[in-house]
Amino acid sequence: SAFTLFCNQLILASRPGFLVSTLGLKRVISMHSATPALALVLALAHAALKLTSGFSLGSSQALLGLTALIVFTMASVSAFMLLANVKPPLGTRLKAFRVWAAAKLHLDYRRSRAFHSVTVAALVVVAVHVALASSAALSTIPAGSAWLAAHLALSLGLYLGYRLRGRKTTAAS
Repeated sequence: SAFTLFCNQLILASRPGFLVSTLGLKRVISMHSATPALALVLALAHAALKLTSGFSLGSSQALLGLTALIVFTMASVSAFMLLANVKPPLGTRLKAFRVWAAAKLHLDYRRSRAFHSVTVAALVVVAVHVALASSAALSTIPAGSAWLAAHLALSLGLYLGYRLRGRKTTAAS
């Protein structure tokens, strides 16, 4: 599900030692860069299926999901434009855009990365959206609900630990 992929994004962003030692830092970063596209496609497909099945955008649950989808989309596009390591010729154009954005909008790498962290709040909003879904009700599927909650807790815990510790200075693998 998109929720699981977004949780996994925090795990990948935290660069856990077991993943880095197994896959290498470059692969972990590459997965972190590529996964949002799939997560967004799944989230958009979910929204389209709900809308075509007669569900309304008027409920608080739907509005939370839509809000998170917009935030994730904006964060993904801005990360691509301002943070991603993209090869030429597109990378050359993006570098020029980044220089312009830094000079005119004061969006240097540090600020862009801080803005990108808004996805953590969006993930919590998605968790509430998922919890409000009738299919995720504790009385309906308690093991599934517990699994989603545990995955969220693990993702947030690893990411919080990473942010508090800071990046390790390890050579790229």
